[in-house]
Amino acid sequence: MKLKLASVFFCLFAYATSTISTELNKGDLAFDILQNNYNYCEANTLYSPQYQPVLGSDLVFVQTFIRHGDRAPYFINNSDLHLWNVCNKTIFNSVARSIFVKDVSNNTLGVNYVTSKTNMCKASELTQKGAEYSMNIGEAARRIYIDKLKFLYSEYKSQKQLRVRSTNADRTKETAKYFLSGLYPITPSNKNISTTVFHYSYDSDTMVTNSNLCQKITQIQNQIISTPRYQSYLAADPEITQKINLMFDDYQPNNTIFKNTRINQQDILQTRVCHQFKLPCNKLGQCATPSDAKLELNNLHFEVKYKKRDSRFSPQLVRFAVGPFFSQILQELNSAILLHKKRNAVRMSIYSCHDDTITNILGGLRADDFNFLWPPFNANIFIELWKNRSTGKFSIRIFNSGRILKVLGATQGDPSPWCDFNSCNFNSFSEYIKSIIPANLKAECAV
Repeated sequence: MKLKLASVFFCLFAYATSTISTELNKGDLAFDILQNNYNYCEANTLYSPQYQPVLGSDLVFVQTFIRHGDRAPYFINNSDLHLWNVCNKTIFNSVARSIFVKDVSNNTLGVNYVTSKTNMCKASELTQKGAEYSMNIGEAARRIYIDKLKFLYSEYKSQKQLRVRSTNADRTKETAKYFLSGLYPITPSNKNISTTVFHYSYDSDTMVTNSNLCQKITQIQNQIISTPRYQSYLAADPEITQKINLMFDDYQPNNTIFKNTRINQQDILQTRVCHQFKLPCNKLGQCATPSDAKLELNNLHFEVKYKKRDSRFSPQLVRFAVGPFFSQILQELNSAILLHKKRNAVRMSIYSCHDDTITNILGGLRADDFNFLWPPFNANIFIELWKNRSTGKFSIRIFNSGRILKVLGATQGDPSPWCDFNSCNFNSFSEYIKSIIPANLKAECAV
C-alpha cells in the first residue's frame, strides 16, 4: 500500500509494455504492475490496517532491508548542476535522529554523522525527497511493530533492541538515519539518544556484489554478458542508446559502464522523472522522450532478472554475490532463536543498502517476475521470524515492498514455489539458504 499518492503518473504508467523483454509483455505481469502501483520513484511498504500477525504465533525477530531513498544521478553534467539543488537535508534537523557511524574494520574510525548543509547535490547524494520518504517508511514500520504489535519498546531509551548496518556510502547512512527518525520520532526525552550505525570496509562488505571477496564474480558476469540473449538485448534500439549516451559529459564508447549495461542510461532519465524535471537533450540537440525513459526502465527489469535468475550462469553468480551475506542473515536468525527469551535481546536488525543488495536477496530467493522488477527507491524487504505458540516451531514470513514475497521453484525451470512466504517453515528456509552459501568461499572462488 502506498504511503502517499505517487507524484509522477508516468512512473505508474510506464510498465504496461516493453519493446525489449517478452517477459514484460505477459498479461498477468502487466496487470500486477498496474494493480500494485509499482512506482520506481517511491516504493510501496507495509500498511498497518491490512497487516495481520501470523495466526497462533508470536513475533520473535525482524530483519529489515531498505534500499536508500531518492538520490541525485550517478553522473551530473555541468549543464545540469542548477537542477540538482535539492539536497539540503538540514531542513529536517529538528526531527532527524543523530547517528554515530562506526567502521567495524577499524574501531578508531567512529564519527558522529554530520549531514551536508549545501543545497547542491553531489553525484548520487540522497535528496530531500529521499530523506522524507525514508522517514515515511520508518513511520510505517512504527505503526506495525510498535503501535500494533507492541513488539518494540514504545519509547526510545536506548538502542538495545535495534542493530543497524549500512554500507560505507553517505546515501545509505542517511537513509538509516531518516528511517530511524520515523521509527522513533524525536521527543524531549529521547532527543539526545544517538544510534550506532555500523558498516564494513568495501573490501569486506557482503551487502554488495563484491569481487574483492570472490574474484570469480567478474568472470561469471562476463560470461552472462557474452551470452547470445544478453548480446541481443544490448544490440536492441541502437539509435536510442546512442542518443542517450551522448547526454553524458563523461561518455566513452568503450567504457563498460555504458557498453555492458543500461543502468546509467536509465538513471539519467528516471532521476529526472522522479523530480518532474524536463528530460535531457544531448550535444546534437536530440532530446529524450517519455517512451525512452519507459524503455530504459523496462530494460533494467529484464537485465536484473536475466543476470541474477534466468541465465544459465545465474545460480553461480548468486551463490558468490549473496551467499556470504545469506550466511550472516541466517546466523542472525539462528541467534535470535537461541536468545529470544532473553529480556534484552535484539529484536530488529536494520540494513540500509542498495538496489544491488535487494536484487541479490531476490535473486537468491528466486523471486517471481513481479517481485523481481528493478527495485524502486526505498525498496524494502521485511523478513519476520515467528514462533508457533502450540508447536514451538519457527516460521519465516517475507514482505517485499508491502506484499508477501512470491518465489519460483528452487531450480531453474521449476515454476512451483519452493516455499510459501505467508508462513515458511524455518527449517525448510534454513536448508534452502544453506544450499546457496559456499562451504569454502576462497576455494570455490579460485580463478
